[in-house]
Amino acid sequence: MGATSSRNVRKIIWCDTEGGVRGVPLWDCAFVIETESEIRGIRMCTISNISADKQRKIKNSVPQKAFPMMKAQKAQCVMTYKLEGDNWRLESWDMRQDSVSALVNDVLQAEDGGILAAWNMKCHDRHVLASCVEPAVIERFQISDPLIEFRKRIGLPKNSMATARSGTPRGVFAVSHSYMGPAHTAMTDVLNMRLVCLRAFHNVRAAQGSKEALALRLSQPTSYKCVEVPRNELFSASYEIMHENVLASSKDLWEPVMPSKENVEVPIVGWMWEPKFWKPRELDSVMIGEFKERFMLEARKMKKDNVLTALERQSIASIKNEVDVLKCLEQFTS
Repeated sequence: MGATSSRNVRKIIWCDTEGGVRGVPLWDCAFVIETESEIRGIRMCTISNISADKQRKIKNSVPQKAFPMMKAQKAQCVMTYKLEGDNWRLESWDMRQDSVSALVNDVLQAEDGGILAAWNMKCHDRHVLASCVEPAVIERFQISDPLIEFRKRIGLPKNSMATARSGTPRGVFAVSHSYMGPAHTAMTDVLNMRLVCLRAFHNVRAAQGSKEALALRLSQPTSYKCVEVPRNELFSASYEIMHENVLASSKDLWEPVMPSKENVEVPIVGWMWEPKFWKPRELDSVMIGEFKERFMLEARKMKKDNVLTALERQSIASIKNEVDVLKCLEQFTS
C-alpha cells in the first residue's frame, strides 16, 4: 500500500536522439536526468556508418583525444557531464564496444521511472526509442513531447531548436549551449531544449493563465531568463505541466502499423511494419522506393516460379498506405 508507481517518479529525463530512422543508424543520443535535488548528463555517440558531415559534428563536440580513439578502436564514446552554476562541464569519458542503441537501453534500464521528454518526441524520438529500448523498460516512463505543450502556450512563427534567431524558442528565451558543440549534436540539442522548457513553463505558471501577464513577462529579460529563480522551482513548473499532459499510455505513442491477425489472414512480413517506413499509416515518401523494391523481392519468394505478372508488379508499384500493402499481400496468398 502507498507504493509509488515508476511512471509517477518525480523526475524528468530530457532526451535527444540523432539518426535511428530512414536507414541511418542511431549515431548520437544524450540524456539529462533531473530531479529537484540533483541533475546529471550523459551522452553516447559513434562515427560508424555515418556521413562525413555527421562525423565532423562528432569531432567538434567530443574531447580532442576521443575522436582518433573512436576511429582506431571502432568504438563508441560515452561522456558524463556535471552542471556547475550556469555551465555544463565534461566530467568523464571513455570508449565502449556496445552500440549506441545498446547503451541507450542500458541508461534507461538503470532509471526507476519519471517523464521521458524530447522535442518532437511524437514524430521522431519515439520511433528511435522503440527500436532500441526494451518494451518493459519503456513502460516505466511517462512519455512527453514538450513541443506540443510549448505550442499550446507560446505561439511562435517557428519552433526549431537549430537556431537562436529572433522568433524561435531559443531566441525568445535567450538560450544557447554552443560551447557544447554544433546544433544537431545530441548534448547541445538536449540542453537547449531543457533550458527553453524550464524558462517557458516557469513563465507560463507565473502568468497564471493570463495572456497579458505572459506577454509582459516575455518582454522582460529578468523574467524570460528566469534570473535568480532556483533550479528546483524551474523543474517543478516543467514537471507539473508535462505530467498533466503526457500520453495516456505507451499504446497511444507506439501505435502499431501491423494489422490485427484476428481480422486479416495474411502473412506478417516483419520488416514491412518497421516504423522507419511509415508516417504513421502511410508510407514515408523518403522510404517508399526502398519499401517497394523489398516488397518485389518478398513477392517473388511467394511465387512458385519466382516470377511476377505485370498486374502484380503494378499493384506493388501503386501502393501508398497500409490498405494497399494488405491487398497486395492477399494477392499472393489467395
